[in-house]
Amino acid sequence: RDAAEKPRARRWWGRPSAWSSFGALGAVGERARCGSATRRFAGDSGDGMQLTGDRFTSASALFGNDLATLPEFPAEIRAPAGTLAGVSAFQVHISDHDITTPGDAPNVLVAMNPAALKADLHTLESGGTVIINSDAFEERNLAKAGYEHNPLEDNTLDGYTVITAPMTSLTKEACKDLGVKPRDAERSKNFFALGLVSLLKDIWFFVVVVVVVVLVLVVLVVVVVVVVVVVVVV
Repeated sequence: RDAAEKPRARRWWGRPSAWSSFGALGAVGERARCGSATRRFAGDSGDGMQLTGDRFTSASALFGNDLATLPEFPAEIRAPAGTLAGVSAFQVHISDHDITTPGDAPNVLVAMNPAALKADLHTLESGGTVIINSDAFEERNLAKAGYEHNPLEDNTLDGYTVITAPMTSLTKEACKDLGVKPRDAERSKNFFALGLVSLLKDIWFFVVVVVVVVLVLVVLVVVVVVVVVVVVVV
């Protein structure tokens, strides 16, 4: 797998080559091209990880992929938010052939907070990819999860491909003009994670398109300015 051959990298959004070629879009939009892949969504109970995993699973099933799922719920009733006891996870194994298990070790782990990272990192395959909501890695949440130091800043994640994104703040920013209350907007960050997982494989295609469009617009503006100046001078 590509991920196993890549050194650890900290970057925002990351790059598609850090994934196996079986990206989420490959899983959802067409039959898998390299056997199978396993994705695991983990977060606080109430972060919507079960819903996120269910939507990812349903979208993939619509395109004919075989799959097996493993929802994991906290054993405690109303466990304190941000603690290891309150972590909820959903694992899905997707394949182009018949499968019977939800996968031994996920290729990709989505961790919405420090507790989710600490509780589920051991399940991730060696050299796998971990996608992290960096907004949640503040001192209070780190303490609740039992971290003495921020795992994004030490060697905890060495050997993995690390992709960080401020999911909470970006979700709030996207919803601010919709009249959605900040608290309600924050609850939608699980779908930001779902979109990130689904688009990451082809993210650079979109980046290139945006850059090309911007360059074309700049050229057009320059041409218009030159024409106006020439007309005025003449």
